[in-house]
Amino acid sequence: MTYSRNPDIAFRIIDGEAVLVDPKAGTTFVLNAVGSCVWAVLENATLESLIARVCHEFSANEADARNDIESFLSNLIEKRLAFSV
Repeated sequence: MTYSRNPDIAFRIIDGEAVLVDPKAGTTFVLNAVGSCVWAVLENATLESLIARVCHEFSANEADARNDIESFLSNLIEKRLAFSV
């Protein structure tokens, strides 16, 4: 399974944090550093590649990174900010 950003979502990285705007829903989201790291590479990305990236960038352990990223991706999909294929 791969994950990608919803192409309708506008975003900018400001001081290391991603600011996402869903113009259809009129909502804005600000991601923390870890979420922004995932968002930056979220284009046809696998869960394993995202875990590796977060572990490398933040010296996180794999189990914690997996749990956090799975939850994060679920939230992104629920809010229609991203999708899985």
